[in-house]
Amino acid sequence: MHPKVTRSQVSRYDGTWRAATLVAAGQWGFAFGVALCVVLRPGFVLKANEGGVSNYGVHVKTAVPYYLALSVAAVGAYLAATHARDSTKLPPQLRALLLCYAVLIILTLASTFGYTLDTPQRDVHVGVGIALTVFQVVASLWMYRERRGDLGLVLVQLAGVVVAALTIVGLIRLLFASEIVTGASFAVLLFRTTRELSTGD
Repeated sequence: MHPKVTRSQVSRYDGTWRAATLVAAGQWGFAFGVALCVVLRPGFVLKANEGGVSNYGVHVKTAVPYYLALSVAAVGAYLAATHARDSTKLPPQLRALLLCYAVLIILTLASTFGYTLDTPQRDVHVGVGIALTVFQVVASLWMYRERRGDLGLVLVQLAGVVVAALTIVGLIRLLFASEIVTGASFAVLLFRTTRELSTGD
């Protein structure tokens, strides 16, 4: 005999988001926050020597949307791995990927505070940024291997990484563009992989 399920229990279960929905909410929140930063201070991305997304985190006018954007992305990934309706049914590797991504985004956020003040803090921030980029590439290759889909997105992301590397060595100045290309392609891959590898009802 099945235990009786109350109306409140059903409502609570039905109102729980799936992991893919939480990932999507986090990534859309991130995109909206960065877009708002660009609207508020477009000079960073319009000048020839464009800066990175982190520049928005050290100016009063754009600090709030910048920090909210990163926070929402991190929280979305964390909740997808731990509190979604189907989080326990995600492959362990995908849950670890989501948690690692959340940690790296938080580290990016935390290291933004003082990265313009001195060289050690700048080096920490740059190191975190490099770690995040490498993680996204490795994670994207793993997601492609698991699904055998979206090869185009993987190639776009790799192209963005090449542009970022050329920017770091000083051959070109397209840091913001490379960050957006790699971040956007990773976001789509992460959502699609979470949706397809989830076996929750």
